[in-house]
Amino acid sequence: MSPGKLGGAEISRSLSVDYYNRGTAYIRTDQNDRAITNLTRAIELNPRFVQAYLNRGHAYNRKGQFDRAIADYGRSIELDPKLTLAYYNRGTAYFKKERNREAVADLSRAIELNPNLAHAYLNRGSAYYAMEKYERSIPDFSRALELNPDLAYAYLNRGGAHYITGKYDRAVSDYSKLIEIDSGFALAYFDRGLAFYRMGELDRAISDFNRALEINPELTDSLLHRGDAYSIKREFALALADFSMVLERDPENAIAYYGRAKANYRMGRYGKAFADMFRAGFFWLKR
Repeated sequence: MSPGKLGGAEISRSLSVDYYNRGTAYIRTDQNDRAITNLTRAIELNPRFVQAYLNRGHAYNRKGQFDRAIADYGRSIELDPKLTLAYYNRGTAYFKKERNREAVADLSRAIELNPNLAHAYLNRGSAYYAMEKYERSIPDFSRALELNPDLAYAYLNRGGAHYITGKYDRAVSDYSKLIEIDSGFALAYFDRGLAFYRMGELDRAISDFNRALEINPELTDSLLHRGDAYSIKREFALALADFSMVLERDPENAIAYYGRAKANYRMGRYGKAFADMFRAGFFWLKR
């Protein structure tokens, strides 16, 4: 080969890098189909281009094509068994496909390679949560928050795990911290309201359900639980209004009919109470 001239292999590698750079730029602008086309060409020119597989997997992931993403991340791992991001990304893709055991395995490997990867703890905790292993999820959410105290979804999920395991005061603490981070997060107010409800702090529960509905008026579950709280407080007219509003939105909601039946009965409206109880049973069996 003459000085200054490139051989065929060098030209292929150079072109491969060009396609890779172009594909990566397309990912940044959310042009994922163009990204995939260019990254595929980069791989054709250099079948051992680890980062090209990794980034094409990312493009597939953003398109919701998780099986293809998993395959590309797997190829990245074959070429570089210590590529932390490939394990993290594949674990996250497994989680999105509800393949939680595989998700835990990959995210655990990512954590072994980089113990300071906050989102890996968050996602592994979320996989444990989805597997109903709530006590195992809590340490992962806690570690994620040690690494990144502003990780809102770690507070949300840890609060959920505390709630499910009956630690309502800890759930309240997590949801309160989440609200400090994002005061417009309707679900945080709703979930904290549920925890207050379980603790018997009905006025605080109602206040949170009110705030959740101010932020998101379509949050029907807030109406249902606020109606329950009003019933317990013997404010039956307010309970009746909430259950009726739910039924305007969802005429087959058995729980709302049951709640309204109890409120009607307490108000001495026995005919309406029995009619609602009948509807509650009918729609419950229909589900």
